[in-house]
Amino acid sequence: MTQPTTSIWAAEPHTIAKHAILTRYLQAWLPILGASHKRMVYLDAFAGPGEYSTGELGSPVIAVQTALKHTAKLKAELWFVFYEPDERRCQYLQEVIARMEVPKHIKPRVRCGTFALAADRFFKWVQSSNERTPPTFAFIDPFGYSQIPMDLIARFAKLKRSEVLINFMYEEINRFLSKPDQKKHFDGLFGCREWRDVPDLKDPRERNELLHDLYMRQLRCYAGFRFVRSFEMINAGNHTDYYLFYGSNSAKGMEVMKNAMWWQDPERGCQFSDLDQSGQRKLFSEAPTPEDIARELHASLTGRTLSIEDLELFIADCHFRWAGIKKDVLPLLERKKLLNVERTGRGYVNGTILHFS
Repeated sequence: MTQPTTSIWAAEPHTIAKHAILTRYLQAWLPILGASHKRMVYLDAFAGPGEYSTGELGSPVIAVQTALKHTAKLKAELWFVFYEPDERRCQYLQEVIARMEVPKHIKPRVRCGTFALAADRFFKWVQSSNERTPPTFAFIDPFGYSQIPMDLIARFAKLKRSEVLINFMYEEINRFLSKPDQKKHFDGLFGCREWRDVPDLKDPRERNELLHDLYMRQLRCYAGFRFVRSFEMINAGNHTDYYLFYGSNSAKGMEVMKNAMWWQDPERGCQFSDLDQSGQRKLFSEAPTPEDIARELHASLTGRTLSIEDLELFIADCHFRWAGIKKDVLPLLERKKLLNVERTGRGYVNGTILHFS
């Protein structure tokens, strides 16, 4: 997507789908961590103006409204920190947020500045605070690629309870990859120089796959996130516009994000296309059955022995979802005599050992 020149602009279908994933995630994230922490932080870099010319809400308003409308009693203090580098859009967002009525425990703040400034101020506060670092969710949603270096992303990965959702602007990255004056920005984006071999590739699919896999690997190996997952957004021209990359050190957080992505794409949980419909969830899609999941899971684990706890980590690290594994998939594998179980109690409680034959 080309960066708009106006303060507000029309929302494209993939933007609506992106915000649907964000909403579903926050609906689960807020009560899970809000129940055991007195403060939570939602940081939105490149926050935008807060609304679109076509009437849709922007991510800052969506985040605050998700907290306001939540059925759970959220007792934690919720800091919503919005940074927008464009002064006109920042002022517009300030006016939008000022019109919202929020209770005392919800604290939205709008600042004009870059992601680098937002991160610098946040980590200075973390270092100076005597309190334990609150759970933090950073939504990093730029139009380009020059302002989100891997070094900054890595700082979030070092926090114990921190997650990021990053817009990896593939279309712009691919378009400018061979420009000599962009090498410094791409070195920073990936945190390495391996991307420099990609411009020589002629096959568009191979370029796409290599850049995607390199960024995912760097989020794991360079930044240090234990769990990483991506979701592809395809534009009306049937080309990859961008990927959403989620990074976390929490298996629970990964499961929540998977649920949000699978809700948007019930077939594979990893893709949305503007060609399908206007940002809406696919209502008539064929989701994988327990038999499908059992067959693929067994193929991946044949001959291995895992504890139930290790299986949960394995599931978090792949495209399966934990939901339904205990109830449907493991019993199915047992009935087919493809799984032997050493139990410490009924069902598949902690301590259960699984032998995949």
